[in-house]
Amino acid sequence: MRALGASRRQVTAGTLAEASAVALTASAAGLAGGIAIAAGLQALFPAIGFPFPDGALVIGASSMLLPLAVGIVVSLGSALLPAVRAGRIAPLAALRETAVDTSGASRARKVTGTALIALALAVTLTGVLLFPSVWSAGTGAVLALAAFVVLGPAVSGTAVRVLGAPLERLRGVTGGLARRNALRSPRRTAATAGALMTGVAVVSLFTVFGASLKATMDQTVSRSFAGDVAVSAPSFGAGGSGLSPRLAGAVQGLPEVDSAVGLGKGVAEVDGQGRALTVTDPAALEGPVVLPRTPGSK
Repeated sequence: MRALGASRRQVTAGTLAEASAVALTASAAGLAGGIAIAAGLQALFPAIGFPFPDGALVIGASSMLLPLAVGIVVSLGSALLPAVRAGRIAPLAALRETAVDTSGASRARKVTGTALIALALAVTLTGVLLFPSVWSAGTGAVLALAAFVVLGPAVSGTAVRVLGAPLERLRGVTGGLARRNALRSPRRTAATAGALMTGVAVVSLFTVFGASLKATMDQTVSRSFAGDVAVSAPSFGAGGSGLSPRLAGAVQGLPEVDSAVGLGKGVAEVDGQGRALTVTDPAALEGPVVLPRTPGSK
């Protein structure tokens, strides 16, 4: 735009206007995505066996305006310095060879990124297979992210050539310009993809954490619970499950049932403090539940 005769003020104002449009659109999309994720989590927790309070999502005015404001301010703040720098560029400065991004051809970047990937794989596999450790696996994941950041500009050119090849046929001149623009600055392209990679990594982290937590609970229950069926109702607090105390006796009287035991919850004062307690008949509990015994003395 400077080469075509645009003034500094026009370039700066145009860049900030584009940033404002992107900020407003992205913030609105992020807000809608956050609401969708919250609704998904509300449905996911009961599906995997975790109790969740009944009721609809509560969305207030502050919870709507605050994310929008933060997204717009952060986006405009990140675009302010580039907009000012773009306005200060001389009309022919961007056409010089000094403006060409050569980060994708850096041999040191390729060697360092490859070494970080190898180290990340070694640490992760060691922490998962050889010597199981959450810290080792987490360290390997962090090293992998660092490797992708370092190696991103070096491999972004190849990725753009392969993924952007159909654009010229599908979108014509517009697709070709977009493809060449992405190839012109490997560092910028890698930074854009890095933000998406970070988001995918965070979503994957929570997905793996939720699956691991569910598997751990299932394994713990299968080791200690020897019964076939557990009857319960969602509850919060220490007021009990909402089931009648006579249910255990009624279930015990069924001809299909060998043994049944009821569990009750309540609050009692122990040593001057309120404690949540679970009460049952220990003799009847030994059938469906494997009770660990710890030797000790009175």
